[in-house]
Amino acid sequence: KKHFNVILGFAGGIMLSVISFEVIPEIIEMANKLEKVNLVSSVFLFGILLFHILSHYFPLHEHGHHEEEHTHEHKQHHHKGLGIYGSILIIIHSFIDGLGIGIGFSISPTLGFAIAIAVLAHNFSDGINTVSTLLHGHYKNWKMNLLFILAIAAPALGIYFSQIFQNTFLNSEKFILAYLCFFAGSILYLAISDILPH
Repeated sequence: KKHFNVILGFAGGIMLSVISFEVIPEIIEMANKLEKVNLVSSVFLFGILLFHILSHYFPLHEHGHHEEEHTHEHKQHHHKGLGIYGSILIIIHSFIDGLGIGIGFSISPTLGFAIAIAVLAHNFSDGINTVSTLLHGHYKNWKMNLLFILAIAAPALGIYFSQIFQNTFLNSEKFILAYLCFFAGSILYLAISDILPH
């Protein structure tokens, strides 16, 4: 557990570094160019608020020891619901992360590589949380394997999607700016409120 805490702390540090030194400077530069300061603040706050709501209703961590008051059946049912919804959210978020990697590389190889590092760090921590939750939920092996395969494939599908549709709205500077703001807000929230505290 001590080693996992160190690794999670390292992953959180990577995520904060990428957002602070690579993504946010790119956002500021694009916002000044497009004169879309209101868009930046609105989408950035939306990313934070959305993941705050999702983490409240579909948490991937257990907090406190209140579950000791419940029956074994209730705890198992709780873990199963937590695991399936959490895994689906991770798969969707991983797809969006893959989309961000593709968009990052469309701007510059440096930004794309930086976003990929942040995504890998985030997915590593998500993987630990998902495995722990699914194991507590006593899922069958084939269900766990299916969720893992989907979670692993989701970023690659996001990258592929971004390349296939790169000549559509995904190539719009306004969309790219909005996505980078959303990505920065969500990763910043996850690093500070979810990963580093644990």
